[in-house]
Amino acid sequence: MSIIGIGIDICNIKRIKEINEKHPSFKEKLKYTPKNGTKIENKLAKRWCAIEALAKATRMGIWEIGFQEVNILNDEYGAPYYELSDKLKEKIEFFLKSKFKAFLTISDDGEYAIAQAILEKA
Repeated sequence: MSIIGIGIDICNIKRIKEINEKHPSFKEKLKYTPKNGTKIENKLAKRWCAIEALAKATRMGIWEIGFQEVNILNDEYGAPYYELSDKLKEKIEFFLKSKFKAFLTISDDGEYAIAQAILEKA
């Protein structure tokens, strides 16, 4: 298989915290449900970066992707992965002219969160 898209995004967690404080609906747009003991800003920042990285990997742009069409989940080992709506999968396949598999890695440290998306031709 071959790589057909790579995207990376980094953001300042403080910026995401400020957005969340000004716009309480922000976490709903990112489909985030807080769990006990988690820092909401870190989780929101990582989700934001993951969606931005996907938008860059597809070369479609963030507004073409749509926040409500993407969910970030974790497998049994804790590794993150994308859950895309059928509508978004079809849109990306049409744009890339190919079926694809998406890979995701996310991290945060101190003031920053980062995510990288890799799209592989299926």
